[in-house]
Amino acid sequence: MKILRYSLRFNSLFSLTTGLALAVQSGKIAQLLDIQEIWPFTVLGISLILFSMAVYYVSRQKPIISLPVLIIIVLDMIWVLASIPLIIVNPFEITQIGNILVGVVAVIVFIAALIQSIGLSKVDKL
Repeated sequence: MKILRYSLRFNSLFSLTTGLALAVQSGKIAQLLDIQEIWPFTVLGISLILFSMAVYYVSRQKPIISLPVLIIIVLDMIWVLASIPLIIVNPFEITQIGNILVGVVAVIVFIAALIQSIGLSKVDKL
């Protein structure tokens, strides 16, 4: 159960950090990625902050309830899978550094989802 709790808290902290960066520095991030609109980064940042709060709440439950963890894992994997066409097809024509950042974040989210899955597998029942 410890691995699950710690991996959820890592996910929460990483999501919060990423969300704050996107929300507070949306203009600089848009410029780094060579994107004209800043509002999508602000909206994504706020969404990640809310997600991080939900993940933290789940991590504080005693015992941790399996269904919310499964939902978090699915959402993490949607993030990872959505990152692949962003990098390969590059529909928004973001910069190379932007593609690298998207890839790094996707790898971190994938690792978090994997560790959460391992932790969830140790929980007796859904």
